[in-house]
Amino acid sequence: MLFSYNALLSGILLKGEEALIESSISERYLRHRDKTLEKQVAATFRRILGKHSKSHRNVYEELGRQYEHDLVTFTDNVCLFVESKASSMDEPFRDPEKSFTRIRRSFRSQSGIQKAYNQSLRIYNKLRDEGLVLFDKNGELSPQIPKFKEDDAFCVCVTRDNFGPIATFLSPLLSKEDGDPYPWVVNILVLEQIADTWECFGWDGRQLKALLSQRILLHENVFSDDELDYIAAYICHCGLHHLAKNKRMFFQLDPKYALIFDQIYRHKYHGEPQKTIYLTRPAISALQEFSLTDRRASVTNVPQEPIMVGRNELCPCGSTVKFKRCHGRLEKGRKA
Repeated sequence: MLFSYNALLSGILLKGEEALIESSISERYLRHRDKTLEKQVAATFRRILGKHSKSHRNVYEELGRQYEHDLVTFTDNVCLFVESKASSMDEPFRDPEKSFTRIRRSFRSQSGIQKAYNQSLRIYNKLRDEGLVLFDKNGELSPQIPKFKEDDAFCVCVTRDNFGPIATFLSPLLSKEDGDPYPWVVNILVLEQIADTWECFGWDGRQLKALLSQRILLHENVFSDDELDYIAAYICHCGLHHLAKNKRMFFQLDPKYALIFDQIYRHKYHGEPQKTIYLTRPAISALQEFSLTDRRASVTNVPQEPIMVGRNELCPCGSTVKFKRCHGRLEKGRKA
């Protein structure tokens, strides 16, 4: 009955929003919806990056409210340029060709993922080349954001709704120049789940930086329709480098990866004992080839060769943190 209840609740929310958008308070509701998401995103990133992180919300690159940005948040080793998008994607047509055209148009609209990427990429390029000074809505100067190394900064788009593979696998739709980085696109519910997980493990911006630096490399050869599968693979395999380094293969992630978040949720909110997460190398099995040149494989989280690391060695995930203070916290009683 739980599925039916969720379907009913989703229907009520959808129809309720339609009624508000078609009402006389539509403009006020849309502004409130956007601002609510922006506040939620800022609060969630603070949970992930830690209390010592710094944030600037609703800031402008130039006086006169030119080039607004929803959120710039950073720590000593990572900087995120975050744009929030609360709008829903247009419902696709049943005809495949018309459906793709409509999806692409929605993706590249003013309220779409492409626009969010263009906004964040602009400030990313500016900070990469020079220190960044921002202004608030009153024209007052915000504290200068220090210049970051190119590998320390990331473009991020947070959506309210779940856009599925349109967001997790960007290469078919995203328009970008060669050499420009892919963004990280995540919906707010997944972002909050990541915050719960980071708090549970005692992680901070160092692990997020390691995750994103590998995650944005997978938009051309690793597929899943759920961002949580990528996060779970990072957790279970001490990073995503196993997949990022092999560009000749096309990988499909097993949807069972995300089941570990059910365990984390029950531990955090229902007091269940925290279960041990065993760190292993990914199990890769070949799929039937669709052509003579395509090489495809599935990646599953089945028992496989364990990852053995000394407690005082650096964690292989790339966080630059000792293993015992990073992924080593996931395995209780583990002997390296």
